[in-house]
Amino acid sequence: MSNPKIGRSLMDVAPGTRGLADFADAVTPMAPPELHPFEVPAPPPAPHTLDQCAEAVVAQLDGPLAEYVREIAMIHQRIPLWALVAGILNAAYEHGTLATPILSPSWPRSFAGVGLDLTTLTYDCRWCQTAFTPQRYRQGYCSQDCGTLAAKAQAEAEREAERQKHAEPVVHG
Repeated sequence: MSNPKIGRSLMDVAPGTRGLADFADAVTPMAPPELHPFEVPAPPPAPHTLDQCAEAVVAQLDGPLAEYVREIAMIHQRIPLWALVAGILNAAYEHGTLATPILSPSWPRSFAGVGLDLTTLTYDCRWCQTAFTPQRYRQGYCSQDCGTLAAKAQAEAEREAERQKHAEPVVHG
């Protein structure tokens, strides 16, 4: 291979003039360094989009039902699939049916058997900051007493804000 500007390549340099041809025989190839799995970190997994997550959920439905759900989202409602799934959850909540799902026997037991074990969760009480294990969903206080004290404090703060609103003089300019 020759360079059109020079007319020759680096390999064509006369011996003894420090061209690449002189070093080609002197250089012994080195083995590439051995890499260990723990030395090269794996790239973090790409986050999933809401549509990918919704598609994964809809894919668990029976074939005709899954296609019908996709059709409703894309053709009839013209909304993203995730918005339909979220809307269905909202509707179930509003109608009081969220707590009574219909589980398909075709789903693996590992999907249907996963539940929220409240006995393993601990939270800090919103009033006294004591750690406690909740007995029901969205329990924010460790006891009835703390809940009552918080409600009384909130009611008093609201009354005080109302008094301040009526006590401020109106300035006419």
